[in-house]
Amino acid sequence: MGPCVNSIHFYSMKASSIILFALFVLGVVAEPTVVPTMETSMEPTPEPYVQKFDIFGVIALVAFYLMVIGVGIWASKKQKADTAVELALAGRNFSGLMGIITMVATWVCGGYLYGTTQGIVTEGTGLAWTQAPWCYGVCFFIGGLLFCKKMREKEYITMFDPFGEKFKSWMVALLYIPACLGDIFWIAMALSTLGYCLSVLLGVSTVAAILLSAVCSCFLAFVGGMYSVAYTDVLQLVIMLICLFICIPFVATSPYVGDISKTKDIWLGSVAPGDWGSWIDYALLMCLGGIPWQVYFQRVLSSKTVKDSQVMSMWSGIGAMICAVPPALMGIYATTVDWSQFPEVQTLSGKESFALSYIIKYLTPTAVTYLGLGGIAAATLSTADGAYLASATVFTINVYKPLIRPKCSEKEVTVVARIMMIVICICGTILAIVSDSVYNLWVLTSDLIYVMLFPQLLLTVYWPNCMNTYGSLVGYIVGAILRFGGGESTFGIPQFIPYPAWFPFRTVAVIIGIILMLCVSLLFRHMIVTKGKKGWDFFGDYYKQLPVKTPDVSATPDSSATPADSSAAPAAPVPAPVPAPAPTTTTQAVKTDAAAQK
Repeated sequence: MGPCVNSIHFYSMKASSIILFALFVLGVVAEPTVVPTMETSMEPTPEPYVQKFDIFGVIALVAFYLMVIGVGIWASKKQKADTAVELALAGRNFSGLMGIITMVATWVCGGYLYGTTQGIVTEGTGLAWTQAPWCYGVCFFIGGLLFCKKMREKEYITMFDPFGEKFKSWMVALLYIPACLGDIFWIAMALSTLGYCLSVLLGVSTVAAILLSAVCSCFLAFVGGMYSVAYTDVLQLVIMLICLFICIPFVATSPYVGDISKTKDIWLGSVAPGDWGSWIDYALLMCLGGIPWQVYFQRVLSSKTVKDSQVMSMWSGIGAMICAVPPALMGIYATTVDWSQFPEVQTLSGKESFALSYIIKYLTPTAVTYLGLGGIAAATLSTADGAYLASATVFTINVYKPLIRPKCSEKEVTVVARIMMIVICICGTILAIVSDSVYNLWVLTSDLIYVMLFPQLLLTVYWPNCMNTYGSLVGYIVGAILRFGGGESTFGIPQFIPYPAWFPFRTVAVIIGIILMLCVSLLFRHMIVTKGKKGWDFFGDYYKQLPVKTPDVSATPDSSATPADSSAAPAAPVPAPVPAPAPTTTTQAVKTDAAAQK
């Protein structure tokens, strides 16, 4: 298989080089970019301005991309990703430090940086409502405390392996839907953020910038899997931190910046008495809903030891909070600037989502602007490549193999995973180009992951014997209904459950989902196992859905006894219900295939 893999790498490298060059030309010849404004602005929409094309900035950006690609190619040659474990988890060779770096680099995307600045400069929100930095720090701590040890001890490959041990394959596929959509929308948000950033700072075509970033990030995941992603994450995180922290003193000493104490009401923000319910709801959404993401568990499960997985998770929370310091400080300084001095901007009202780009462009020297751009580009690439790999891994191991091709080889698994990376890249790229509500879509999927996946993960990891497909399906459906009952403007869905404005309906949906899943699962288990009601097991959770031979009445006179009938005579034992085999062997099958090929 070695020559085949080498040829794939060779031709993919050549193809990517050609595409990168073509996109560079596209960026050079592209028409000047018109920077969009936020449709939600309550102020009169200012006239769009034409940004001049910056050839030196484009050259610096392409040089940075080529450097990242070079590191990815070097990593792919150093360690071959020829098996599922090597492709997805880098052979479980990450130490604590490497895991911390790649986890932070993946989590801190362009949306994370821009969102932090946007929250601070938006009047009425400020630091009080900019919850992501500290909430994700808490999220990593909770994950390390509650989930890392249990998941790493069992040597799972993906976050969905516990589901595969308890639920039918089709139920695992249903659970994959919100996770996959979350990854695609996350990728689209990161790419669109970088595209608008480049349009403001360099004047390149937004489409060309998105395509260039998408090809580069997908190439890294495709060529070397987790090896390439991890090594480039190290480079990207270092560049991001250095570049963004360098911007801070230049912004702070800019002649346009005033006294931050005079604008503290803006950047501090406040929470109205009637908004505390929503504030708590969003905080729990990020603290708990940030756990059931494959990009997180892919790093956890790549660690060498259980202790390493816990250490890297907890320290990554601190790292994520540190990465929020530069955009937060720059946002605070931006609240003191009279933006009417810049005809192209006039005001930040209605354009808060572009605030970080404006700050870097107008409050720093040109050379520092390029550094800030490099930091944002690094954050975007490190997020996108990790998301491609994560979603493709889950699809291949937990959906394709058990549901579509149970007997597929290890080689086929890696090939399908790479194909899926390209598919996810295409979906995310198209969405980033054509959609003007990517952020809203990502927020919606984050809600769904919190409401529909977190309860499933919690119960399956801690109370696996109490869970089955019946409870999982009920919790899945009810969770979706309770979430969409609050309405969703992105899809034009009106509110059909009369939640009060202050009501934390997401968290209540999680609690109700947990209770329902436990009750329904235990009810079906009691009726099927204890009462012997085989007709209740229509999903085949406790009995194999296979043709059964006519029993020998003379050999098994007590054939009518229930599976849980402990009073049956020893001479005629009754077989216990047999768990459905398909979902339970996914991880083991991958390991067995790898061992057989070795």
